[in-house]
Amino acid sequence: MRILLRSMVGLFGFLLLGQLSAMGMWQITGVGSESNDFLSVVIGNGQDNTISAVYGGNVDNYIYEYVWYGGGWDRTQIPFHHNDFSGLAIGNAANDVHLQVVGSNTDNHAYAYLYNGTSWTESDLGNSGNQGLCIAVGNGRNDGNTRVYMGKNNSRVEEFFYSGGWSSSEIITVNDDVFALALAQARNTDSDYYLYIGCRNSNVYEYHGNATSWDQNPGFTFNTTDRVRALVVGAARNGDSQVRLYAGNETGQIWERYYNGTSWEAPVRITPLFPGWGVVRGLAIGDGRNDGVTRLYAATEGDHVYEFTYTTAWSAGVDIGSPSANNLTSIALGTGRNTSSENQLYVGSLDNSVYEYKWLTDTPTASPTISATYTHTPTATESATPTPTSTPSATYTHTRTSTPSATASATSSHTPTATLTRTPTASPTHSPTSTPTPTWSPTLTRTPTFTVTPTYTMTPTYTATPTITNTFTITPTSTNTPPWTLTPSPTISATYTASPTFTHSPTATPTYTATRTATRTVTSTITVTATISATYTVSPTISPTFTITPTLTVSPTVVPYTDLSRVVVYPNPYRVKFNPRPEVKFIHLPRNVTARIYTLTGELVRELHKDDASDQILWDLKNSRGSPAASGVYIYRLESGNSKAHGKVVLMR
Repeated sequence: MRILLRSMVGLFGFLLLGQLSAMGMWQITGVGSESNDFLSVVIGNGQDNTISAVYGGNVDNYIYEYVWYGGGWDRTQIPFHHNDFSGLAIGNAANDVHLQVVGSNTDNHAYAYLYNGTSWTESDLGNSGNQGLCIAVGNGRNDGNTRVYMGKNNSRVEEFFYSGGWSSSEIITVNDDVFALALAQARNTDSDYYLYIGCRNSNVYEYHGNATSWDQNPGFTFNTTDRVRALVVGAARNGDSQVRLYAGNETGQIWERYYNGTSWEAPVRITPLFPGWGVVRGLAIGDGRNDGVTRLYAATEGDHVYEFTYTTAWSAGVDIGSPSANNLTSIALGTGRNTSSENQLYVGSLDNSVYEYKWLTDTPTASPTISATYTHTPTATESATPTPTSTPSATYTHTRTSTPSATASATSSHTPTATLTRTPTASPTHSPTSTPTPTWSPTLTRTPTFTVTPTYTMTPTYTATPTITNTFTITPTSTNTPPWTLTPSPTISATYTASPTFTHSPTATPTYTATRTATRTVTSTITVTATISATYTVSPTISPTFTITPTLTVSPTVVPYTDLSRVVVYPNPYRVKFNPRPEVKFIHLPRNVTARIYTLTGELVRELHKDDASDQILWDLKNSRGSPAASGVYIYRLESGNSKAHGKVVLMR
């Protein structure tokens, strides 16, 4: 039976936005919530078809499958009931080309689940005699056959092999409980698979298998200083194709180990000595942001996921968000949504839920490209104004026309930084009858102010009208000749220089008349004086200021619960070490609720009331006088009409 869980705009809604930066943000949403804690999570083609899915192993003794169908998560409970599923893996467990979901169980067995196209079938791989704590699937003996390996709480590793039927045997004994396994090609110059075993005694061991035996590498000494809880192998250093082994321990440290082709180099601790985020419960390697950069991710008991990036050295762990106030137990990275090729992170939590971390690139509509074009027409004046002193005179008009332009462009690529405040959501129990989805209205405001310095090309338009004053001196010479008319035609050349420079050669043909009664010799001297003054004035002024104030409002519909049957109180217990914000929330509430908090002796500490569409009440850990409540155990009682609920809440300051 499949029950639809629509996490994005349905059952879970947007739980919160994790780490926010100028480049984007982590969106954390619920995938599924069941009746008990999730201890393990894995992503892959568990149905042995083209469908990728998320699988979670639960303390309620079931494995759950979540398939993204485009509008939400399709949930399937794989219908086989055992004890806690402590570890999950996907692989060709039976060497028959079919992928199966394989789980380690605290009932001492390992189980494999095969989907036949319509339903799930189960194979019991065998009773190992001790609780299974972790699991791995692969070609461990390097003979081309896939086997299943389970780490147990008796310091041993069990191997399961299918050949017409399942057989099992203990193959490796170490010095303490086996908490983590990794089967991988961790030596860059060696194509063989090696089995890495993380133990309670703080050590990691390397074993090599062949068809007849398992051999420990005595030169592989790897002590992480505390219990090893997580192992992963991969090329986590971005830009470096060399694979390395990573181990996380109970102090919160992460260690890196590298095989250089001839030997293992000394372990490198890539985190502080005491990181402060609690036990590292899971590690994953991959392109979590879908930006081409490989990173390392860690899920911690401090309820948060941390991201590590290698450039020339390892960055400090970046907190990318917490989905709940309960411990995280496992992490997987891959393509969990079938409608997209992008990667996401998935974590299991002790608040009964599986969560998805999805990186959202910051490309809001409030990031426009602004272009401004300004046209300025400068004025250019050229003049020459001499005063003519004699006749004849000549006037010349010279006109030049061009198209002036001044263009400036400015582009704003500012990315707004915003703070989004979440109205915390709930983690509903299995198949709720109503669907709360929180409402928040993040507002992104930016006011970039900048000055544009234009670059322009000026070709001025001007009219030059010089007035030329010609001074002529006439000295006539004549003989005794009858009257005549003298018409000299001198050629006058003048060169004028202005800015811009131009040259023109005017020709003047003055006409003169002289009448004499004697013989004379006439000498005509013409002096032309011209003055041209050009003045240009260019005054462009460009000072634009841009203000952009976009507002993004997301307001999904909130459908309240109808009674108090699914109340959740968190964090409970409240521990100031992991929850610096002083608040405890009562969630999954109907519209009208009164909450009363009492001491164990029955004294009323605080009364709270709500009558709105939200599904929660927040207690700020203060009494009715406004003083902080002391550490201890308190009784809460909730009432909504005829529906009532009560329980305990613990404060640990």
